[in-house]
Amino acid sequence: MKSTLKKISMFMLLSFICSTTYRSYAEPVSDMASEEIKTPESLKTAQTKSTKFYGKGKFTGAWNKNKDKDPITLDAGLDLGIEKTFVFQEDKLDSKVEINATTKKIELGELCVTYNYYTFGLTDSLFSESAIQATAKIKCLESFTVGVSTEKAKELSFFGTNNAMKKLAEKSNFKPINYIPAVSGMVKYDLPNELGDVTVSGLCRFLAWKNSKNKKDVYKTPGWGAKVSGNMPFKSKTRTVTFSCIFGKSIGEYIPGLQNLDSEPISVRIAKDSKTIERIMAGSINVSYEHHWTTAIRSRLSVTSVKAFRPSKDQKEQADSYDIGLYGIFNLSYWFTEYTSVGLEYGASHRTNVAQKIKNGVFCNSVKAMLGFKF
Repeated sequence: MKSTLKKISMFMLLSFICSTTYRSYAEPVSDMASEEIKTPESLKTAQTKSTKFYGKGKFTGAWNKNKDKDPITLDAGLDLGIEKTFVFQEDKLDSKVEINATTKKIELGELCVTYNYYTFGLTDSLFSESAIQATAKIKCLESFTVGVSTEKAKELSFFGTNNAMKKLAEKSNFKPINYIPAVSGMVKYDLPNELGDVTVSGLCRFLAWKNSKNKKDVYKTPGWGAKVSGNMPFKSKTRTVTFSCIFGKSIGEYIPGLQNLDSEPISVRIAKDSKTIERIMAGSINVSYEHHWTTAIRSRLSVTSVKAFRPSKDQKEQADSYDIGLYGIFNLSYWFTEYTSVGLEYGASHRTNVAQKIKNGVFCNSVKAMLGFKF
């Protein structure tokens, strides 16, 4: 009996081995086994690539007639960057990194990649200065460039950003919500005969805050801004006129002249009743002219006017608030080599508050000596 069972067991084991061996080499057990083994496709490789390193630095010494600054200030600054371009058969990838450093801080100026029509990262906004963004920009009809972008909005404050205003903000029931992105767009037109270009752009930012009393999120009508700017060399390599005009509501952080204020709100404010939020309307006009008198001697004149429009019913309450600002800069430089220059700059500013007449405004000026270099 035992020998019979042993023979049956050996027969079953040999049958199992033969059947699995046959199936392994003769019959596919599944669809996966019948597929051909494919080698992975190789990634695209660039046909050409180029790298550019650049930098510029400056040393400055200034005499200031301004109560908010030391009478004499010394400073130094350095910008370092690298640009790398990769060209494929039908595609192009540009990348850029730039670091900006002064004696007080080091910050990231640019960090972005552009693939064909799309840009991602930190770079110049379609509406104003640098912002973290995702942008699509395309050229059409030969003379037009159209772009649209979603970007990180500027930080919103109901009070101001200096230490005194931060303490007021901490005590307030209203806490700004700053994570909602802004949306911007632009249309650029290249003028014929190499005269220059004109750009029309716009921005929409969403205003929101938390009310710590009732623990609710509040959303206000969005802030908005419109801008017209241009760069006009007029077929010349020795003179250039640039201009920009910005106007909008709750966009003070985007307006040169207002964005440097730290002692008061520049976009929205809390009224005296501590319950009402008011949006601030403001505008700015800037015109500059750069002229190369010779290859070595160059000058630049820039004039800016800023106006904050406030509700007339609150004139007494807003007596110390910013009303009108006038700013001017004249710069004269001498390039004694292609990469090194010395220069003098005179700057003046005049600020008028709501309760003041223009003649009674605060006047400040400064004289600055500069040594600059680039590579």
